Amino acid sequence: QRQEFQARQAQFAQQEQFVAQTLPLAIQMATKYLPPEPDPNLLYTDPNLHYAMREQRAAAVAELQELHARQQQAKAQWEQQRNQSLRSYLEQERQQLFEAIPELKDEKARVAFHTEIVATAKAYGFTDQDVGQVYDHRLLRMAKDAAAYRKLMSEKPKVEAKVQSAPPVQAPGKRVSAPEQRGRDKTDKFKQLRETGDRRLGEAILRELL
Repeated sequence: QRQEFQARQAQFAQQEQFVAQTLPLAIQMATKYLPPEPDPNLLYTDPNLHYAMREQRAAAVAELQELHARQQQAKAQWEQQRNQSLRSYLEQERQQLFEAIPELKDEKARVAFHTEIVATAKAYGFTDQDVGQVYDHRLLRMAKDAAAYRKLMSEKPKVEAKVQSAPPVQAPGKRVSAPEQRGRDKTDKFKQLRETGDRRLGEAILRELL
């Protein structure tokens, strides 16, 4: 589709160039050799010559006018064909863009998308006119990715600052096995026995050992 559009545009340009070179030359030659107006005195001295010269000039003027008309008609025709080809191409690119980014079928989403693309393009030195001449849906998708990347990079310092200010995450403690826990309990009981001298606690410890 894209290659067909480019081929048609090139063909229109060649045809327009041919017309632009040929017709002006014909008009120039017709103007240069345009017969003069007959001398008014010939109407009395030689009416037949006067009539012949008047008819000759009228025919030449009519031919010159026809050349001008053909030139204008050719320009209008090429312009119409070129615009029709462009509209067809734009519609194809528009549908392909909608297929790639379905949310752009919504008008508000398209407006936001265009605003974002223009802002991104300007960041790289492009103008509004440059963006307005981009029709290829692939370039628009690439611009969308570039806009998303720039947005991500702009938020990176905020994320890093938030991470640095967050309290450190403590690593989970090692899980104590049942034998280890029983050993710790015994150690705690012996310590308590030494500190309190509790006879019942001593008897309980003794029963556990037997």
